[in-house]
Parts: sequence; C-alpha cells; structure tokens
Amino acid sequence: MDQVAIVYGEESITFSGLLHRVERVIARLRSLGIGKGDAFAVYGQNHPEHVYCYYAASKLGAVFVPLNPNLTADEVSYNFLHSEATFLFFDEQVEEIARNAVLPERLLPISALNDAEPAAAQGAPETNLDDDFIITYSSGTTGKPKAVVLDQRAQVNVAVSLARMWGISQSDTTLVALPLGYLFGLSTAAATALQAGGKVILLRRFHPRDVLEAFQKHGVTVYHGVPTMYSMMMEYCEQRDLKFDLSATRLLICSGAPLPDEVGARFISQFRKPLQNYYAMTEAT
Repeated sequence: MDQVAIVYGEESITFSGLLHRVERVIARLRSLGIGKGDAFAVYGQNHPEHVYCYYAASKLGAVFVPLNPNLTADEVSYNFLHSEATFLFFDEQVEEIARNAVLPERLLPISALNDAEPAAAQGAPETNLDDDFIITYSSGTTGKPKAVVLDQRAQVNVAVSLARMWGISQSDTTLVALPLGYLFGLSTAAATALQAGGKVILLRRFHPRDVLEAFQKHGVTVYHGVPTMYSMMMEYCEQRDLKFDLSATRLLICSGAPLPDEVGARFISQFRKPLQNYYAMTEAT
C-alpha cells in the first residue's frame, strides 16, 4: 500500500493515501446528501479528485458525471440538467463558465471535496454490479449530446479486459494527459492502470513539451493519446530540433479518431516506436 499510485505535479499519492482520500470524498458527498443513486458532476481540467470521485461514486452507489473541460456554458447546463446531477464541482480554469451554467447553490469548487474527514464506519450501501455508475456524454455531432449510462459491471470488466489485452501490471507507469472528462482518459488509461496496481502520472492538461519531458522523467511505459497529440509531439520536436528518448515506453496507444498512415510512419521514423491503433465505443464498454 506504500507503492505510489498517482503522481500529480510534485505530489505523490500512495495507494493507501488514495484510499484515504476516496473516503474523504465519500464523507463530503454524504454531507451534501449524495448517496446511492444520486448523480453529481465534475467539470474542469485534470485533477486527482476526478479519480477520487470515480471510486467514491462506486463505493457509495452514486452516479458520477465527468464533463469535458472544453464544454461551453450551454453544454454544461444541458448535461448537468439532463443527468439530474445534484451538484457540479468545478476548478478555477472553468469557474466563469460553470457560474454561467449552473445555479450558485448547486456549485462547489473541486477543492471542497477535500473538506471532510472520513467519518466513523457507516453501513456501506448495498451496491450492485448492475447499478448505474457513470453518465458520460457524446460529442453531439448530430444534435444534442447523447447520454451513455454505464453500470459498475461495465467498468470492472473493461479494466480487467484492457489490462489483460495490453499486459498492464504493477510494474507499468502510465502517463495520462487525456482529459478525465472522457472515459478514454478516466477509465481506459487511469483506472485500468490503477486497478492493475500500476502508477499513473497525471498531467493537468496536454502539452507536447510536458508529455515528452514526463516520458523521460518518470520512465513512462504506457501512454494513450489521440492522433492530434502524436502529431503535436512530432511537430514540437521538429520545430525545435529536439530529441526525446522513448526507449522505456512499451505501449503507445492511439484512439479517438482515425490514425493516418502518414502519422504512424512519421512517428516510427522519429521516435523508433510504433503506435497501436485502437478502436472502441463508449456505448459498448
């Protein structure tokens, strides 16, 4: 339990520390009247609190609604109301949008999740693997965003399946720069790594310099990205005549959009590492 689970900036959180913080979030959610079957939303750039909320919701039997940090006020308002979330937790980067989207009495800064200490043992709610667990929203390219409701069984099984497919283990260090408002970052990358006992290096947002420096600083073995991210990493190096050593990395997974053959070939030429082209559907988790 003393093994590091999450590294965020200069902070390292062990697995025992992760469990303690999940219990603090549970205490805070309970103090707000959030319990089994109740939905709550988190909106902002990446924070460890996204991960705490994911596991807190699972243990409480509540419903977690992660929101894309790039949504507009109208989109946030629609998703919040449609999901019947009781509260929206936000960070400072999106505060103005959040305040234009949701009533003040339903808003709390994400830092408020750390306000409560774990209470004395309370009877855990009877959760079921078939209970609703996550509501995530599609991009809404053909109208309003579509809500995808996933149960606890789906999230347990997807982590097991992906860890088996990619051979993810406690010896892996997974770099997460994808937004945790999507399941690609939250579930596919972060939760799969943690549930396999591995370490997660969590970046607040994607920037090619930060990602490439993290590869070398932390000995990253697994990275998940979309084609644009890989293109930006290559362009960052090409424009500055820089080289980064990715020799410790064994898996570079690409999804979220079609991977052009040219991008894959350029990446191999530049970094001597292939991209794994991966396809998934949130609806079929």
